[in-house]
Amino acid sequence: MAVATKRPTDASTVVKDTADHVLVAWSAQGGIKQVVITRAEGSWLYAGERRILDFSSGLINVNLGHGHPKVVRAIQEQAERACYVTPSFGEESRATLARLLSEVTPVVKIVFERSPGVTSARRRASVARLSSPNDGVT
Repeated sequence: MAVATKRPTDASTVVKDTADHVLVAWSAQGGIKQVVITRAEGSWLYAGERRILDFSSGLINVNLGHGHPKVVRAIQEQAERACYVTPSFGEESRATLARLLSEVTPVVKIVFERSPGVTSARRRASVARLSSPNDGVT
């Protein structure tokens, strides 16, 4: 199956597909008035001609802004090597980021990826045990 990567956005189709197939978090599903974002640039989201300041930074994962050329290039380069590697395997970009973060933080020398739910709680406990001077941390 071929997937089209560039296509015009049909707002009414997006609204219908969202209503029919997407569970929107923290919202009463029946009363949602969907604003359809057609593009984003820097700190701005666009719904057609309407410009909306993205105060949430895409829920924190686009702090450098939408469509920043260096970020787009880095994502493309990483996707050519591997889109995702499970944390149980070593991977160059993850290891390098962890090392660089540990070099600029005064206490933290171990970094972990954020995962939802129980996995995240287990990792937090592991880091607490590894970084605590108290041998009784569990």
